[in-house]
Amino acid sequence: MAITVEEIQAILTLKDSMSAPLAQAEKNLGGFSTTTVAVGSAIGNLVADGVMRLVSSLGDAVGAVGDAGIKLTDLSAKTGISTTALQEMQYAAGQSGVSLDQVTNAITMMGRRLAGDNDSAAKALQTLGLSFNDVRAMAPEQAFYTITDAVRGVEDPMLQAQLMTDLFGRSGTNLLPVINDAAGGFAEMAAKARELGIIMSEETVAAADSLGDTWDVFKMQGLALMGQVLEPIIPILGYVAN
Repeated sequence: MAITVEEIQAILTLKDSMSAPLAQAEKNLGGFSTTTVAVGSAIGNLVADGVMRLVSSLGDAVGAVGDAGIKLTDLSAKTGISTTALQEMQYAAGQSGVSLDQVTNAITMMGRRLAGDNDSAAKALQTLGLSFNDVRAMAPEQAFYTITDAVRGVEDPMLQAQLMTDLFGRSGTNLLPVINDAAGGFAEMAAKARELGIIMSEETVAAADSLGDTWDVFKMQGLALMGQVLEPIIPILGYVAN
């Protein structure tokens, strides 16, 4: 369970409020009474546990963001699709139980067929009323949105399946649940994702991709923070340990 800001403030306040009384007790008694040692140990454990929970929660969040950045960057390099468009597609596909990998695999196949002047793909585009040359000149994501929007307008399910196969290969039919979703096809759902504010910027994705290289620094900073928090009661902890 993640520690809250209020819990952190309470821990630090308790530490600060107890440091002076513990120091005075040591001076007056010429050492530590059993009660003083017990209280100091409890405070130390409480502070240490709070900081460790904070670091753990931060680690989980950083790991998730870093993994997302790495995957998006790799897929972008593989497909030529921007990381922004990949996130939009992921959202759209996820609404119908389709994975982003299924989408990118289909787009990769689309690119090969268009680049190779595939006859079946050319005929499919003609059936959809689209220009082969125009679609081929588009960015991968724009070509994908243009084609899937056109397929959405086809009323015959069997013709839809044939067109998707001709343009995206055998895996193309896996995308039909998204294309025919009542909430809208890929392009419409992508726009909704932008409206919801759930798309990371290209800069954020790039930073997340390199986050793994800097995470060690964050962990070291977390340990340094723990040392600063525990500094006033380190003598108590040392006494208990001995």
